[in-house]
Amino acid sequence: MAAKSLKYAKEIAENHEIEKATWKKEKMAMHKTLKDMTTLVQHYCPTKPPTSTLTRSRDATRANFGVYVEMQPKQIHEIKDFLLTARRKDARSVKIKKSKDVVKFKVRCSKYLYTLCVFDSEKADKLKQSLPPG
Repeated sequence: MAAKSLKYAKEIAENHEIEKATWKKEKMAMHKTLKDMTTLVQHYCPTKPPTSTLTRSRDATRANFGVYVEMQPKQIHEIKDFLLTARRKDARSVKIKKSKDVVKFKVRCSKYLYTLCVFDSEKADKLKQSLPPG
């Protein structure tokens, strides 16, 4: 009985070693395939900027470089600050986005997009009237 169990244990160990070796070969093949795919993607696809909120900087456009500068939106918390920002010379446009909970006022300036979130509809109406025309 002991000889049978010893033989059975040896068979299990051999099968385990074979499975281990097979798994290792498959893992190496997958790694090589993945590495080849990464190389192909890097070779044939141009590198893209990491986020979608990127625009070319003025210096990069002048010098014809492919340098990208990240343009992040800025949030304004005070209505007075927002009105001052909207009246600046470099303020191009004001967009108003309404949802059922909040009214967002967005001012596009030369460098940043400034956002003010107003949760009171009466304040939003007053602010809409006090914005400069255009």
